Amino acid sequence: MSLRTYLFVAGGLMAVSGFLGLGVSVTIPTNSFAGESTCGNGFAQLPDASVVQLTEGLEKCEAATSARRMWAWPLLGVGVLVAMAGFIDRDKGKAGGGTTRTA
Repeated sequence: MSLRTYLFVAGGLMAVSGFLGLGVSVTIPTNSFAGESTCGNGFAQLPDASVVQLTEGLEKCEAATSARRMWAWPLLGVGVLVAMAGFIDRDKGKAGGGTTRTA
């Protein structure tokens, strides 16, 4: 495989991983019988009613969602950039479409 293919595949995997990291719900452990409370996802913070009642729970939700965003958004952005680099064709002269210079 060529470098372009590796870049495209690696960038695509990074972008998909970042997007999934943002889309999967963020949960925090609670002391109640439920076990976990949902805080939303990387796109929006939508805490459960049980978490809203506690100030400490809201702070934990904010910390959990910001930690998720801290790695997922950059992973998505770098993945898109790397995948776009796979589209760049630096071998135009070899493909027959361009002119090549012979010495």
